[in-house]
Amino acid sequence: MVEPEYESLEKLESYPRPPYSVCAGEVPVLVHYTGLNSVFGIVDKKKLWASHISYMNDPNDGYELYNFVLYHIRRRLLLSRFSEKISVIDFIFSTDNFIRVEEFSDLNRLLSDIDHEEFLFDLYVAMLSHRQMRNYFSNKDLSFYIFSFSKFKEDISIDPWRSYAKDAKGFRLEFDFDKLKKSILSSFLINDEKDFVNFYECEYWPFSKFADGANEIIDGFLNIFNVERFRVDKLNIYYRLMVAVENLSLIIKSNSYESECEVRLLIRKKGKKDVCYRPGESLIIPYVECDFDIEALRRVVCGPRTPSRANYSIINFLSSCSGGHVDVRRSPESYVGPY
Repeated sequence: MVEPEYESLEKLESYPRPPYSVCAGEVPVLVHYTGLNSVFGIVDKKKLWASHISYMNDPNDGYELYNFVLYHIRRRLLLSRFSEKISVIDFIFSTDNFIRVEEFSDLNRLLSDIDHEEFLFDLYVAMLSHRQMRNYFSNKDLSFYIFSFSKFKEDISIDPWRSYAKDAKGFRLEFDFDKLKKSILSSFLINDEKDFVNFYECEYWPFSKFADGANEIIDGFLNIFNVERFRVDKLNIYYRLMVAVENLSLIIKSNSYESECEVRLLIRKKGKKDVCYRPGESLIIPYVECDFDIEALRRVVCGPRTPSRANYSIINFLSSCSGGHVDVRRSPESYVGPY
């Protein structure tokens, strides 16, 4: 039988919740808005490019809950004997210099009988350092890559066209979810036991809920920390807490993005094996490739600002690489763009 404290721990570590599956009443289709170059690459190569999480359009992507956990740990430590050290660390972080864990804390001390404040201080330093390493893609540990879809909706809004399809000059790809998932999961190469791939539905929480979630996670682990039988296992608890917070953060986004109804192809890769690079507008973006069965692509919708010949152009292209099963149509939305 699992101890009550470990029931809480296992719940946190198992998050994200079970992989996305289509609910009753939902259309089993995922859509992706993009430009012509991406359409050509996806269809011609039959590959999806999942970008490193640090290069999403939302700069806080993957950090919403992470930041709130840090905020609540920091708030507690400012009222403790660590307040001056916290000020120093915050200054270093603000100047964009790396925070080196070994200069502020000694992880080996977690094996000794340290108190809650010391435990939280070591955790705070390590989480800031870990965030920096992930931001700059300089660590050789686990990295996360994302390809974003939206749940199927009728094409009745201009917003996604303007935001993700080259101001409506791009295209909307519609995928049969079951075929897409089956082909990707069966073709993904597992190079390490920690490599991982699956689909997850994003959650959108207002900031008030983030605060509750952060405190619940911290208090839950401190309760475990208080249990006498686990006092010799603090180092393990420490790392498990970091993993729990990061996993939870991967599919939580600000509610300002809620209208997107995002479903993520989430990939976890250890090290830099099989990582590719592509030019963005001003950055070199790391990504990993995922093979998929072209039969999963069911429709291509041309954006409102594409040329009148776009349909025929796409049809001619698809006939050479898809067997002609893909439906091509034009968006019903009316939009001419800025004058």
